Amino acid sequence: MAKHIEAVETEEKTKRRELIGEIIKYNEEDLKATWKVLDTSRHASRLGFVPPGRVPACPARPGQRNASPRL
Repeated sequence: MAKHIEAVETEEKTKRRELIGEIIKYNEEDLKATWKVLDTSRHASRLGFVPPGRVPACPARPGQRNASPRL
């Protein structure tokens, strides 16, 4: 968000293009990582590691009983 605000508020076209380029690159990398997680999750489900439609349990942190989301 901060980079977007900076890009919108700057009057320097070169700086604005540079910031927008950084935002686009970050978003592309984020999408690739998200698809990788989704693909891995689907693969694990097909292999029977995760029941379809269920989120695998998260390991509990020290002092926490259960970090799993309630479904």
